[in-house]
Formats: sequence, structure tokens, C-alpha cells
Amino acid sequence: MTDENVTDELERKLALIAPKFFIDGSCIQVLLKPDEFYSNLKKMILEAKRNVFLTTLYIGKEEKELIEVLRSALTNNSMLQVSIVADALRSTRETPKESSASLLVTLKKEFPERVQIRLYHTPNLHGFKKRVVPPRMNEGWGLQHMKIYGADDAVMLSGANLSHDYFTNRQDRYHIIHDKEVTAFYHGVHQALCKLSFACNPNSGNSDMKNAIPYKLEWKNSAPSPLHKPRAFKREASSIFRFALQPGTLSTQKHADTVLYPLFQLTPILAGPSSESTEATAVCCIGEQMTKEKIPWTFTAGYFNVYQELRRHLLSAKGKGTVVVASQTANGFYKSPGPSGMIPGAYQYIAERFLSVAKKLHSPLDVEEYARDKYTYHAKGIWLNSLKTSHPFLTTIGSSNYTRRSLNLDLEATAVIVTRSAPLQLAFAAEIQNIRTFSCSMQQKTLAKVPLYVKTFTKLFQGKL
Repeated sequence: MTDENVTDELERKLALIAPKFFIDGSCIQVLLKPDEFYSNLKKMILEAKRNVFLTTLYIGKEEKELIEVLRSALTNNSMLQVSIVADALRSTRETPKESSASLLVTLKKEFPERVQIRLYHTPNLHGFKKRVVPPRMNEGWGLQHMKIYGADDAVMLSGANLSHDYFTNRQDRYHIIHDKEVTAFYHGVHQALCKLSFACNPNSGNSDMKNAIPYKLEWKNSAPSPLHKPRAFKREASSIFRFALQPGTLSTQKHADTVLYPLFQLTPILAGPSSESTEATAVCCIGEQMTKEKIPWTFTAGYFNVYQELRRHLLSAKGKGTVVVASQTANGFYKSPGPSGMIPGAYQYIAERFLSVAKKLHSPLDVEEYARDKYTYHAKGIWLNSLKTSHPFLTTIGSSNYTRRSLNLDLEATAVIVTRSAPLQLAFAAEIQNIRTFSCSMQQKTLAKVPLYVKTFTKLFQGKL
């Protein structure tokens, strides 16, 4: 098949799975570095005229500067509305000490009519389990993991959270889409999630009490609470999110050099079969194409533990491929105290086993480890390269690590971008170059030996990683 035929076939298949938008490639701005992510995020907030919406796992409890940027934008523009959705378990786990929730509620207290703080709580953890599972472990039941950052008519899709390391030395990926219709769609996704999340409001209790909690979580939605009626909650959530999962062209523009397909993994909140989610279906559609054609490809995940069907497609791909994973030192849990300290070794063990199978199958792929002094690695995505230009014509961008956990437990937002725009293809190529500058083949380096107890831990808990 020619490049054009492969592109056409993928577009045809993806159009049957997810919504699509025709946009000009020049409307997509690809950022490469953490400081570019932070500076552009602040710029979007400060220049917003109507609204700012941030959908994230968490905002770091020490991110006073980001809160000050939001405060400044609200102070300087009396028409501005700000809405933030984060994960309830992650945002409150330090309580009664300072937490993400206690930081965010200061904005709500100062601008009660123009700021909305919402915290999503998984319906998987309720009742007796909710009471007995400690805060450091409860995230194993599922999180709000989407990263969507919008302001007026631009939206940034990323895998990065809103904390200091992601702004300085934690490598991720970041695409800003300057398109009114795409932004409106993702704003709708954000609003849908608000309808399924707790309101985080100032606590008007006795603030003089030691260890007083400055916020309270209130359920004021028409949907049933995920803590009290999880099944009914899922039925309502399925209805609320239906618009984001239905295929069809949503842009008024019907022809352009680039097509964007929003994908979602919403298994924890859907009442029907998990196949209603679009991310895994679309990603496996891409993977299946890789097994049919000699398409050069790159895949990366800081936490490499891909679900079974995608693993099979990567191992069966005909074209030359590169998998980039985080080295142990570039893993965010490196030297972490307690059981989480085993996580870097666990991911290395998973990558080693994957490479071993690839060699046995004589697969034309290699596995590289990202290692950069004082940096950690959190990037994820797929790129398919043109045979003609050797630059990527397709990429995925978003929050998912494509793991078993992502598939079954967390809420994820990803997009497939297919482009015929030469400048955008070059920008995608620059992303790969930026990552691989600091990566090296696992076959060409001496790897730390993974202890037997870590291997056992990996086999027991691989579904949670």
C-alpha cells in the first residue's frame, strides 16, 4: 500500500469508532519541553477572556504560583469563569495536612461565583472498602487521569499533571489545538465530568480548630452519588458521556489536511460493556494496521505495561519499531519509600520480558530506555511514519499509558491526529527526536538486576500497574 492508501484506510476505520474534526495542521502547536508547557499554560490562562477549564489528576499542593496566575486572571477580568476538575482521592490524601484540595478551595472562597472546583471519585471504591483502605493505597481502585487544559478557543492535550516537576524536569508531551470547535467539544467533556464529581467548597466550620479541614465535598448533582448508588451513577454517567463516544463529523469544516479523533477510556463509569469506550478500540485498530503493513513506528510509555491486545500488535508489527520506556532512574517512583520503591524495577522487568519475547519472535523492534540526568520520564504515545518522507503522519496524544490499569480503572482522554501537513509531520518527528536523544537500547547497556521479590511483586500486581 502507498502512504496515501494507508492513511485513507486508517481514517475510514477510525471514523467508525470515534467523533472526528477536520482542522488545519497549522492550528496544532507541538511543545517539546516542560518549561514550554508551563509558560504556554500560564499564557493561555492570563490571556483568557471568557473561560478557563482544567481537567487533571491533581494540582500540586505547593503550586502557589499557578494559583496566583489564576487569581490574577480572575482579578483582571471580571467576566472570566474558571472551572477545575481533579481526582478526589489524589487531591485529598494528605488531609488534614495541606493538600491539593485545600489549595484549590482558596480560589473558590475568593471568587465564589466565578470559580468551580470539582473532585471526581471512582464508583469502584465505596462502602466498607472505602472505610478500611488507607489513603496511600486507595488510588488502586481508579482515578480521574485525563489531562485537558482549555481557555477560550484553544485546548491543550497532554499527559502532564499540574505540579512543579511537570513544569521543570519531568518529560511529557503537549499539543495545543487552536480550534474553536475542538475546544468547545473538550469543554463539553469537562462539563460532563463536573456533573459526575463532588463540589469542593469552603468549609464554614470553626477555622480556629487545630487541623480544621478548610474544604468540604458536597454532592449537588442530579446523578446519584458514586459512593451511595454506584450502579445508578454508572447508568447516568453512560448517558451524560454518550456524546463523546459516538462516531460522526463534528466540525463544520469538511475537508482539511488534518483530522483529529477524540478518544476516551471510561470503563469505570460506563454501565454497558467496556467496549463502549473508544480509546482501546481505536489504538488496537492502529495496531492492527501495523501488523499488515511495513510502517515504521515508535511507541512510548513512561509506565510500560501495555494491555494484551496492544502488546500482541506491537510484537507482530511488520515495520521497524522502537519502544521507549523510562529507565529506573527516570521513573517517578525511583527511591520512593515503602512498597512503591519496587515500581521502577517492576517496569524494567516488564520491559525486559517484552524484549525477550520480541527477540524470540524475530520482531524488527527494539526497546530503549530514557535516562537523563535530573529528569524523570512520563511521555506516552504512538507515531506511525510515512514511508515516503520518514516523518510521522499519525500520532496519539493524551493521558493514557495504554496499561491494563488505564484500560480498566482510570478515566483517560487521548486523541488520534492524522495529518498530511508537512510542517506538522516535522513537528511530530521533532517530538521523537527530543525523546530519543536521551534514550539508549536496553540491549546495549548494563541493566540493574531486578530482585526476585520485585519480580514476584510484579506478577502479583501487574494489573494495578
